[in-house]
Amino acid sequence: MGVLDPQPLGLEGAGIVEDVGSEVTGLQKGDRVFFMENGSLATSVKLSASSCIKLPLDLSFEEAATMPCVYSTAIHCLMDLGRLREGESVLIHSACGGETPFPVTL
Repeated sequence: MGVLDPQPLGLEGAGIVEDVGSEVTGLQKGDRVFFMENGSLATSVKLSASSCIKLPLDLSFEEAATMPCVYSTAIHCLMDLGRLREGESVLIHSACGGETPFPVTL
């Protein structure tokens, strides 16, 4: 769609934390995480702890690596554009892909 610069490759990924900085809280070496970061199609990625979310044990790395961009888009559409608030709900019908934008009706 021409939204992203093709270099460096990768926008989202999953892996195991190899090391953390002295001021990082909530993450430690060995944690399984998924993240959103340019250049994530690599064997090692250095990024901010705020870009990482711990993986539930029942979620594979492969599944997790496909989620951050689509999840962020959905949250932005519902909360920022759609102004969805606590106690409200919305039905999204046939919205099964992150490739094309879909209208959200509240």
